[in-house]
Amino acid sequence: MSPDDARMLELLERAVSDVRPRSQRPTDDVLARAARRPWARLSARVRGLLGALVTVGAIGGGAYAFGAASGPDEPAPPPSVTLDAVLPAGWAYDDSGVVVGCGTALTPRTVYRDARIEDVTACEPDEQPQVTGPVLVVGTVAASAREKLAVSGTPTLVNGRAAWALTNGESPVGIAVATLSGDRAAGYLVASPGDPAAPVGPPVDGVDVWPVAEEALALRGQVRASGAAEPALTLPAAVAEIRLTPGISGSGPDAPAYVRSPAGIARVLSALRQPPGTFREGCPQAEAEARSLWLQDAATGRWSRVVVTTADGGCRTAWSELGGREPVGDPVALVRQLDEGEPTPAAPAGAEVAAAHGIEAAVPAGWSVARAPEFDPCTATAPTVVLADRVVPSCAAGHGLRPHQPYLWLSPTALEDGSVLAGDPTPRPGRDGSTVAWSDEDLLAVGSSTVSGRLGVPERGAARFLLVGVTGERAVAAVERLVGLSP
Repeated sequence: MSPDDARMLELLERAVSDVRPRSQRPTDDVLARAARRPWARLSARVRGLLGALVTVGAIGGGAYAFGAASGPDEPAPPPSVTLDAVLPAGWAYDDSGVVVGCGTALTPRTVYRDARIEDVTACEPDEQPQVTGPVLVVGTVAASAREKLAVSGTPTLVNGRAAWALTNGESPVGIAVATLSGDRAAGYLVASPGDPAAPVGPPVDGVDVWPVAEEALALRGQVRASGAAEPALTLPAAVAEIRLTPGISGSGPDAPAYVRSPAGIARVLSALRQPPGTFREGCPQAEAEARSLWLQDAATGRWSRVVVTTADGGCRTAWSELGGREPVGDPVALVRQLDEGEPTPAAPAGAEVAAAHGIEAAVPAGWSVARAPEFDPCTATAPTVVLADRVVPSCAAGHGLRPHQPYLWLSPTALEDGSVLAGDPTPRPGRDGSTVAWSDEDLLAVGSSTVSGRLGVPERGAARFLLVGVTGERAVAAVERLVGLSP
């Protein structure tokens, strides 16, 4: 290594150590972590470290580390990380590169390496992977499974690295899948015959309900990560909106909240950093509760998830879908304090009227109009009246998954055909005096997807209104008054 390279590596080490603690949380393989010296093996990482440009930016008084990106507003994807596993006594390796999907038969007491893991948590109970004993599968996780893990997984650790874990619920086969945070493909699966008499596993709202056998979950301690060091807590470079998803009851402390003002966003981002005097060794492992904050990237419109877990004694940790975790202040309480509420759409006098397929809608203030043949709600940066023929999400935009900007779709077809419509439609007057029958329930089965929205059926024609992402009764009523039949 040249002297210049050595100085560059020294500066990189100092920059990273300034914005993240060297030791963060105890884990089930704490002995392995204690023996690990992240910078003791620099010689093996020189190429990767020199190939990454680290930028430290101050946001709201806090510092965040981002990698080099293709654009100024988008963090680069984290460096690649590979997973392997220590072979337990009496077990065997299988390096054939098996693809684990619904119905795949796996040999008990085997560690599968270089495997591909499909979205097995979506398999029907009688189509689960076939196992007669515990197995460990290490390799890459399919994109669809990574997306599901990111939006609904439980924060966990893989050899001391932030990850998301998800189980398959009630099933004769107990399965838990994990993938590293930061949108990496690396992940693993543990499975065994289910044991309903002794349900253990990643908790949901603090309650252990999943029948994943203890002998399978214990295999998580065999997984080892190698490659680039875990990044500091990574957030979007510019945040347009912050949402707190509702808790169990949906009211009181569990109510949703929204922050949109630049000053409020800056305060929340400041709370998403390590507060002065924080115990640098991290929080206790046992978590008392977890709440999800969603941050919208101002440039791309994509929402990314940050889960804030609270352990005994009030010690809080933020886990970012984009990578990393850090001890933090209390951003959840701050979002509730700064809550600006869900906006009520209103069309000013002389508002644009968007029309398609024999129906129309006045465009509310602050909303845009999408006229392309396809509309992707996952990349919209503002509420939208959609005139597209198709709505094609590029993310998990179904009910209760990744949020998106509200939209009102003027669909050319009867969306309820071939699907179950939740709730009895109720006729209500539209803006031109015509009648539109709106579903009374938020949960709709539309085509092959389940969405949270309201379906409006005009008094004539096959076109339909689909209102998604607007939940408050006053807000819903305001939009309903803006629609009608075209002249």
